[in-house]
Amino acid sequence: MDKVVNSLREAIRLCGLEDGMTISFHHCLRGGDAVSVQIAEAIRSLGIRVSVFVDPDPAMVAGA
Repeated sequence: MDKVVNSLREAIRLCGLEDGMTISFHHCLRGGDAVSVQIAEAIRSLGIRVSVFVDPDPAMVAGA
């Protein structure tokens, strides 16, 4: 099976993401903010409603 697809939207459809699922992003991704926004916009454009979890930077969490 070829793992390369033509678009982010196609990848989202093929992975089986559905309403009510949770997606997660790690805080340390280089350029992660831009990538997470692109992913969120692609998911929204497909009409899928998901919860988003962003792994916080431990240095930014109160009491850490």
